[in-house]
Amino acid sequence: LLAVDAIVNFSGDARIVAQALTVLALVAAEDAYSVRDACPGADWLATLAPAAADHADVRAVRRAFAGVASRVATDADVRGVLKDLQDIAAVVTTGRDKAGLDRLARTAAAAAALGFCKEARRTLKEAAPSTVHVLTAVAGDARVDASTVRHLVTALAAMEDDGFAQDVLYDDALRAAVGVASSRCASPKTAATALDFVTRLALRSA
Repeated sequence: LLAVDAIVNFSGDARIVAQALTVLALVAAEDAYSVRDACPGADWLATLAPAAADHADVRAVRRAFAGVASRVATDADVRGVLKDLQDIAAVVTTGRDKAGLDRLARTAAAAAALGFCKEARRTLKEAAPSTVHVLTAVAGDARVDASTVRHLVTALAAMEDDGFAQDVLYDDALRAAVGVASSRCASPKTAATALDFVTRLALRSA
């Protein structure tokens, strides 16, 4: 599908990404498997999620990706991302963290993009404690790209959309977001995303 090629080749252009995802949502409404099959290795999340997550601040992108995910995402897809977040959290502060960090960019982008979809968000909320833990660990880690950290913040914000299940997570999430804002000043987009989340959390607790 040309729409998939457009997302891969012009991932930095929010307008093109939004238009291409809108086309894919229409295609998926007729045949969800054709969208999967059009992606390399039939891995639609790895192909589409990074571009969508990069433009999480653009409503048209969020809405269009949600349209795709609502038809293409399976429970196994969402639970796979959930498990990856939990697995990475288990090793991220140990000497065995390299394998986890190698998977983090893909997992963070998938979690951020799936967070645009209400149905997926309900399942991903189970990974909120793990996501806070990972975000705290990698906030200033030079091995982790700023865009990956931004995607983690975006994912966590989606998980918090209708409130965390555990009140204790608010303090931990706030500390993690402040850590990102102070550690990633060289990446204005990442710092701004973190500060937006800090503001939201502060308003929640006011």
